Amino acid sequence: MSVAPPVAHRSKAAPSAAPQTRGGWGVHGKAHDRTRLRLLGALRGGGELVWPAGAVQVTYELDLFGRGPLRVANGNLEGDFSSLIPNDPDEFARPMGLRLRLDDGGELEVTLIALDADGCEFDAQGAAVGAYMAARLDDGAPISDQQSARWI
Repeated sequence: MSVAPPVAHRSKAAPSAAPQTRGGWGVHGKAHDRTRLRLLGALRGGGELVWPAGAVQVTYELDLFGRGPLRVANGNLEGDFSSLIPNDPDEFARPMGLRLRLDDGGELEVTLIALDADGCEFDAQGAAVGAYMAARLDDGAPISDQQSARWI
């Protein structure tokens, strides 16, 4: 006895008759927040990664994003991070209390995402990112596309 493969049936509704909805991650496909995450600016420079047990001189690439009032940052650091890597490869403890001190003296609390002996990726978010961004601007207004050019 042979078994016939399943047959896929086409929808009888014409594609143009299908409801047009925005995709998203919410209930029924509706986006929770319809505003997009926008690149607000980028910073490059030299600084220091500081934690309770020490510090490392770094160069950083930092991208700043915003969605409504939310401000987040992520980027890459280059430096000698061998002191943050455990001697036992099976032992992994995420370093806590890390702060990135920027070349202008501003500080952001960061969370390491990936760590190598000579580089790492990080995220930063919270009130400190928003406060730092406002302080970098003359009037504290949202960064426009024209203003972001001076950050790079």
